[in-house]
Amino acid sequence: MNEELCEILYDVTGDALEKLAFMFSQRDNAVSSHEADGVVALVTFEGPATGQVVAVAEKTTLQELTGNMMGIDNGDISWEDQKDALKETVNILCGNLLPRIFGSDAIFSIQAPTVITTSELNALCAMHQPSAIVRLNLDEGYWTVYYFQNS
Repeated sequence: MNEELCEILYDVTGDALEKLAFMFSQRDNAVSSHEADGVVALVTFEGPATGQVVAVAEKTTLQELTGNMMGIDNGDISWEDQKDALKETVNILCGNLLPRIFGSDAIFSIQAPTVITTSELNALCAMHQPSAIVRLNLDEGYWTVYYFQNS
């Protein structure tokens, strides 16, 4: 695991959650590479490197994320809205992470984010060693974010 990439991933994720949804986090260093318990969203990128950014959000955090992003009460939030908020967040993470790693002149194609199963994430971890993983503790749960660089 590349500690410099982990630090960048932590900074980008914490900053995005704070600015998007007023969710404040602390880094938890007790993360395992195959820890996948929650709702999983993935975005694939291609360019100077190819890979994926994956966010695993504990389900209890999704209502707060969605409500704060959309400016609505938690009681009015559908499951589809929660998945869309998670997909938008992982898309933003990828868009902010790549320039931090490769510089602002690097051009990438970022695919539409998707929600995947924890089994699919476990299969991805088995095929490709994550380059960086961070776990962030939030008020109501946690997020684990993976960065895979396949080439």
